[in-house]
Amino acid sequence: MTKVFLAHADGEQTEAEKLAKPLQEAGYELVHEGTVLVGESLLREAQKVLHEGGAVVVCATCRAAGSKWIRKISNAARSSSSGHLFVMQMEGAADIEELVLGEQAGAYWEDPEGAVRKLIEAIRKYYPLNSKDSAKALKQRTEVTYRRLALESCDIISLANLPEGDRHIATRKLEVRRLYVPLNVRAEESARTHSGEQDLAALEERFEAARPERFSPLEPQNRFVVGKLLSLARRLVILGDPGAGKSTLLQWIATAYLLRLKRDPDFNSIPAVSTLPDRNWLPILIRCRDLNPKAIGGTLDDMLRHTLRRSEMSEEEADALRIVLREKLARDEAILLIDGLDEISNTAARTRFCEQLTQIQINFPHVAMVVTSRLVGYREMGYHRIGHGFEHVIVDDLLPAEKDDFVQRWCELTEVPERRAAAAEELSRDIHSTDRIERLTSNPMLLTTMALVKRNVGRLPRRRAELYGEAVQVLLNWRQAETDDPLDAREARPQLQYLAYAMCDRGVQRISEDKVLELLRQMRADYPHLHAVHQHKPEQFLALLERRTGILARTGAMKHLGLPVPVYEFRHLTFQEYLAARALVEQCFPGARPGSRAELIAPLAARQASPSEGESDKALRWHEVLRLFVACCPSSEVDAVLRAILEVSPWEDAAVVAPSRAVRAALCLADEPDISLPLAHEIMDRLGKLIGPQEDFTGSPEAFSELCTSRWCDQARSVLAREFLARDFQGRKPVLDILSVCMDMFPNYSLEEQWLMDLAPPVEDTKAVVAAVGMAVSFSHGGGLDAAAPHLLALLECGGAISHAAAYGLYSLYMGHRVRIWGPNSAEAHRLSAVVADPKSDPGAVLHTIVLLGHMRMTRVVDLLIPRLTDPNDDIREAAARAAGPLGDTRPVDLLLQRLEEPVPSIRAAAAHALGMLKVRQALQPLRQKLGDADLGVRFSAVQGLWRLLCISAAPPEDTSALTQELLPLLSDAEGSGFPRFVASLLGWMKSRDAVAPLIAIWRSMEEPTTAWNYYSAPAYLAYALGEIGDPKAAEPLRHGVDRWEPSTQAAIVTAVCKLQGQHAVDWLAALSDHDASAVRLAAVAGLAWLGDSRGKQLLEQALQSDDEGLRVDALGAWVACHGDLDDVDLVTWFIQDHGYPVDLAHAVELSTVELIAEGLGLPLNEVRERFERLSQKLPLKLAWRTA
Repeated sequence: MTKVFLAHADGEQTEAEKLAKPLQEAGYELVHEGTVLVGESLLREAQKVLHEGGAVVVCATCRAAGSKWIRKISNAARSSSSGHLFVMQMEGAADIEELVLGEQAGAYWEDPEGAVRKLIEAIRKYYPLNSKDSAKALKQRTEVTYRRLALESCDIISLANLPEGDRHIATRKLEVRRLYVPLNVRAEESARTHSGEQDLAALEERFEAARPERFSPLEPQNRFVVGKLLSLARRLVILGDPGAGKSTLLQWIATAYLLRLKRDPDFNSIPAVSTLPDRNWLPILIRCRDLNPKAIGGTLDDMLRHTLRRSEMSEEEADALRIVLREKLARDEAILLIDGLDEISNTAARTRFCEQLTQIQINFPHVAMVVTSRLVGYREMGYHRIGHGFEHVIVDDLLPAEKDDFVQRWCELTEVPERRAAAAEELSRDIHSTDRIERLTSNPMLLTTMALVKRNVGRLPRRRAELYGEAVQVLLNWRQAETDDPLDAREARPQLQYLAYAMCDRGVQRISEDKVLELLRQMRADYPHLHAVHQHKPEQFLALLERRTGILARTGAMKHLGLPVPVYEFRHLTFQEYLAARALVEQCFPGARPGSRAELIAPLAARQASPSEGESDKALRWHEVLRLFVACCPSSEVDAVLRAILEVSPWEDAAVVAPSRAVRAALCLADEPDISLPLAHEIMDRLGKLIGPQEDFTGSPEAFSELCTSRWCDQARSVLAREFLARDFQGRKPVLDILSVCMDMFPNYSLEEQWLMDLAPPVEDTKAVVAAVGMAVSFSHGGGLDAAAPHLLALLECGGAISHAAAYGLYSLYMGHRVRIWGPNSAEAHRLSAVVADPKSDPGAVLHTIVLLGHMRMTRVVDLLIPRLTDPNDDIREAAARAAGPLGDTRPVDLLLQRLEEPVPSIRAAAAHALGMLKVRQALQPLRQKLGDADLGVRFSAVQGLWRLLCISAAPPEDTSALTQELLPLLSDAEGSGFPRFVASLLGWMKSRDAVAPLIAIWRSMEEPTTAWNYYSAPAYLAYALGEIGDPKAAEPLRHGVDRWEPSTQAAIVTAVCKLQGQHAVDWLAALSDHDASAVRLAAVAGLAWLGDSRGKQLLEQALQSDDEGLRVDALGAWVACHGDLDDVDLVTWFIQDHGYPVDLAHAVELSTVELIAEGLGLPLNEVRERFERLSQKLPLKLAWRTA
């Protein structure tokens, strides 16, 4: 008989009897009679029943609810893996809110009979009395227990490995639901469904290349919220650096779904919860570090069994729950979360585990799964990674706005109410105060560390070395207040520094335990006079260090002599580098010799400047160490140390080594050490002379970028301006690029008035160049002063390098504003034309002036461009070719055809683009020949040119079959993600029946849905082409599995099927007219309206007249997609800054609107106007210039 423990307050046995009798009559054995259980005896008995999986019923009177024992029983129930607590509210005033876990039996005081009946039903749910329901009840009971335990473990932000000695913070419950800041990921099309070495390397390379933009307040386009991506892809491999927040991300997913299943009101307040798939998934979180070898190498059942047993479930309960979880996976009612793949230390075991995950995907084809791993651990597996069917993404750095979100949440949880607003403002200001701190806090773990540094120290230091020092100190103090045997910093720092130096010297970030201990012993032998380091034996010290600080952590294991040996690494490479630098400053490292710090650093600088064969990776690791070393040096030695880094040693090859040394010295200078002015200027001058071609690998662009974020900003810009003035046109180009980037990194609009003065006579050339480029950057951001135009025009006529800078400024002034703040009048246009016409004009000035005049669409410009199409300068020929297309004058056609044969790919591409815009038939064959060009840009311009020439001018070729065969290979061009749009337009416009079978074959080969980051959605364009060609046999393949695609592709399929099946598609379209996705719903409604269906017409009319502008625009686009082509959709849905969506059926389209759309799309005005006129013949679209 199932036992039920009935707990009541002392003296309230009569109240308990009101529940005891009906429970006994129901068949349950009561544990409450005989000896009255109070105090500890009651608590022990209750814990015993809960531990055995039994039920505890609390008789909750006011007296009982206010007692300590009842709360202890409630806590015992929370920690129980299988027991259940039921609370009966005997009196209305009894406060039971904190006691209820999942089952509140009822309110006896309101309805005694109903409350008792509800209590018995609740107990029977988990403890049925007939054997038939026992197995089912066990499953239900274990699932409820699992949900509770999972929520308690997932909904906590752990400060493990972070400093939490602050008593106020240590006593706060930092819940995921309150503190979590939604992470975003970077995704690239090449890594969508593959994980090969080249794909992953390309993903990492693009990720690293994009780092600078991550510190912009603007969100990059290929950056996605994980929840949204999970809705599209369902299976993700999320990679990231240590501390990137991967584990917390899985906790967020788990917490969200657990609260959803619980119907907890907190669910809706979880950050970014609306981005998650709208499913009632039960999260199954498996932490790889907790798995034993059998589970790692075994089946899904082995993983589940081991994970569940770790939660202290009995074997019977674990087996029952394992069956439940498998059933839910099969029914797509669970999501599998695999945390820390890299924490399986053995690479072979990790590979087998990945194979098992792939097998799980095969066995459960609809399963949702998210796997996390550090990049380094995932990279090690080579071609044995998780393969087909998983999207591979990398956790992106936090943007400034996301850090501010964290700051607000952090202060809300950690500060007293009266300090919250001020503390949040201070912390946010400190985090954004310098680029260095901005970069350091882009990682969630380091951001949290910085928040703790700010709390403990009161401010964030501005210099990197000081900041890292404070962070290290806080990490060393972690949990020290909680022990009677604290770890002395005098003991820890020298040993950590010694260890960090040795690891940098060996070029490693991970080191085995035996090597760590060997180094610690060696340190004690080398420095016997450092008495503090002898307080603990190496083994004891390492154990203390790992347990009490967050700076060095065990991260896995490696095989040594056939046995697994623990592996350690510094929590972040930054800390390893900083501590190695401190070892150099304090001259306490392996192999240290007496001497000055300059003498000490000279050999390291030489190793870094000219590494020997096989040591290039090690040399790279010293770059940051040397910079931090210089920043930590005493002021009296900085010049000597920097001179040792800058100057070439007698035995070195100066031509090879000098550039590297100058760059290293400049990077050290960017950290603002106490250097003398003459040496600082010498370093920057040497750096300026290093600037080479645009493919510069010396590192000088990066060094100048860093200098321009330091106190040396003005001097660095002046050096660049002097270099610009001293060089010819080709040499100036990379200097101008670097100077523009440096001005753009932290634009200072308060300098505009000063720049305006520097442009006015009398002109100092260096200041004028800085001012012209500064204005150009301001113009590009919508700032700047139009009063600069006369001064820039005057400088343009001066010739030489100064005219080059002036032309760059004028071009940016004209193009930088959506609403023109300056346009040249006829006299100014004549002056601009004179520069292009004069063969003596500076090439840089000619180049930018051509581009400016081309955008002005002045017809007389063609006379200026024709001679420049044969200019000896490649850049000018390319600019002239690009400018010729939009002007619509066909006189340059013969010269453009000649440019198609240029050896320079960019010129060939510009000529192909221009010939397409000019739409001359004699360009048809030459453009077709370029479809097979070796250069991607040329191939793309050729197919785009053919599209303009054929589709836009409505001039079909005679041999459509041959052209079809030339176009089809471009659909599978691995490099050309932009090809499908134009190829599909061409094939659809030509009604090429020869393309149907190949297009269907390609369609059927696409096993995975296109996701949001693929802007050129190939499947959508294939669907468009098949719909336009009109072969009915394409309908079935398109309709099959339509739900697996994302909404925009589904919409394209709906429109295509509508055209292919006509009236036969009406019922299908009607079923889709209430689809959840707006794009699909509108496509179906527009299709019905196009077919004459009254329901569709009514729904479309409602959408077109909606108060929601976005809905109106989408509806118009869907309708146009049925009547027109892809390019007509662009016309009516084009968004214009400061004008919104200007096309609306309720109002006439103004010619000024058409001009803005033409400029936005980069098309000739006449072409766009003609397309609107053609579209108005199909739709009730009013055109102002026709009704006037």
